[in-house]
Amino acid sequence: MDETPVIRKLDPSQLEAASNALMMGFSNDPFQRWLMPNPTIYYKNFKKWTINTCKQSFLEEGVYGDENNYGTAVWFPPEFDIDFADVSETYKDIPKDRKAEAFKMFEMIGESRVHDAWYLEYLAVDPSKQGSGLGSLILKESLKVMDELEEAAYLESSNPQNMSLYERFGFRFLKKIQVGSSPQINTMFRQPKK
Repeated sequence: MDETPVIRKLDPSQLEAASNALMMGFSNDPFQRWLMPNPTIYYKNFKKWTINTCKQSFLEEGVYGDENNYGTAVWFPPEFDIDFADVSETYKDIPKDRKAEAFKMFEMIGESRVHDAWYLEYLAVDPSKQGSGLGSLILKESLKVMDELEEAAYLESSNPQNMSLYERFGFRFLKKIQVGSSPQINTMFRQPKK
């Protein structure tokens, strides 16, 4: 990384840029691509998913990114229930042979979530900037807020390559979630740093 990017809270005027960074960063995510293996369906439906969650997180001041819009993190405060009604129509596009497993995964993910902690719905970096430290910077800056509030953090990750990143920031493995042919999702929890 040549110059250290400035990480900041994003505002609703940056919805499109935040969504685009998430789209690029999740384009090879094991779970998202298992749900949406067809690239056309992925770009159409995951765009709806990212816009839906970003809009809700903006209201909680939980969207973080860099000034060049290569990376985005989407956080929700403790006890926040994300509303997925606006994306429910996309569920019809989950491959038929995976649909039952997908809904069971959604159920297990919901049951496993730690509700008295900040929840990281998404953290993604454009593939052209992956490995540059940008994801670490975004995570570090956003976790500072939770630490100042003395509140815990929780996430799920289906990408094994990201586990070491989260562990470096104090996240610890809680449990594995997997149904049938689905990729494994690892849940992780972090106590606030004092």
